[in-house]
Amino acid sequence: MRKLIGLPLLFALVLAACGGDDGGGSYDDPEALESCDAVLDAGVDLLQDTLDELADLDLAALNSEEPPAAFVELEAKGEALTARAQALGCSEEELDAGITARAGDLEVSDDNVVGQFILSAIQSGDSAFFSE
Repeated sequence: MRKLIGLPLLFALVLAACGGDDGGGSYDDPEALESCDAVLDAGVDLLQDTLDELADLDLAALNSEEPPAAFVELEAKGEALTARAQALGCSEEELDAGITARAGDLEVSDDNVVGQFILSAIQSGDSAFFSE
């Protein structure tokens, strides 16, 4: 159960640097992102793609010793986005607020238990995605 509780904290750290396509780049190429809005867009795209990948997982997968591959990938891409946000001088507080505000744009099917759990954590605003 402690691992399950730690999951939102993991996401808070991992999603610290989320960003998307609308701002002239994607989360796969953080160096191409030229503005804080682009980093935020890429973060939302990264979150949506990760939530989609989690559709086949159940809560038991979160209790495993090894994190799901989607979490490992999210952490790596999140760290790269965080570094880009810092290089651009983006406000962590504003980016965190942007993620929370745009959480309603994220789509998670009702049968995606893990995705629903994570979306609830994001919507609560208690997690700091862009903060270290």
